[in-house]
Formats: sequence, structure tokens, C-alpha cells
Amino acid sequence: MADPAAPNDSDAAEEDDECEGVAYMFDAAAATERRSLALAHGAVYYYCLADDDAATTHHISGHSAWPAALTLARRVAECWTPVNSVLELGCGCGIVGLTCASLGCPRVAFSDRDGGALDLARRGVAANGFGGCTFDRRAWGLPSEERFELVVGSDLIYDPGVV
Repeated sequence: MADPAAPNDSDAAEEDDECEGVAYMFDAAAATERRSLALAHGAVYYYCLADDDAATTHHISGHSAWPAALTLARRVAECWTPVNSVLELGCGCGIVGLTCASLGCPRVAFSDRDGGALDLARRGVAANGFGGCTFDRRAWGLPSEERFELVVGSDLIYDPGVV
């Protein structure tokens, strides 16, 4: 069985139409800071770079725990209604998807255009011992046959320049 914490070369090197030309925005291997988010039912562990100040790192995407991700993860935990599948768009560190997995969701799909972000989410899944998780490097707006009961996303537009 493959190590779920190990980077998946196919995510990083994938040269498909939807993500062609998209490079890592950061080096996921440098994200060695293991942090935890305390929730009423227990802690969720995730990985990020040591500097999580979004104000000084606005040019980097999913390397840190942005405030909206932490807020949404807490809200999901507070208002959880069990579902069988969750898709986290623009997962970054994967905090919201990790929270859904910690609440017992049997199928959580993490997606991001940045392979480095998927590596962080993969490491978080391994650190928490979750199963039933997938990692998909994808661009938005493309048709998909896959269906999910719940779709979550936080900090999807983190840079005012893209609005």
C-alpha cells in the first residue's frame, strides 16, 4: 500500500489540459509545521509553513491556515449533519476537508490546482489517520460526472487582483 503522506508525483507532474502550465506556488516539502485545530469532538492536525500571516504572504496560496478556513472548519463542526461525500475546492492545507473526515464523512475529495497544496492535504490526512480521501489536481469550471453531497471552499479568492 502506498504511503498516503508521500507526495504523489502524478499530481505534481500531471500535464493535462485543465492544469497545463500551473506550477507549484510554494514548496510543500518546506511546510514542516504541524499544527492542530481544536474542535469540540477533538483536534484536527494539518501542515503548513511556519509563517501563517496571510497579510505578509498574500502572493502564496495554500501554504497557510487562512482565517476563513479555520472559521469554516469550526462552523462545519458546530453544524454538522452527516453526509456520505464532501468535495473541498481549493483545499490548500485541507483544514475544512480534514474536519469533515474527522466528523466521520466516509468520502472526502480534496482538490486544488496546486500540486503542493494537495501534498499538504495528503500529509494532513496521514497525520490524522483518515481513510476514504482522494486528491485531485483540477481546475474549476470543467464538467465532471462526479457528484458530492456537500461542497465546501474557503478563501477561494484570496488575491484581490483576481476579482
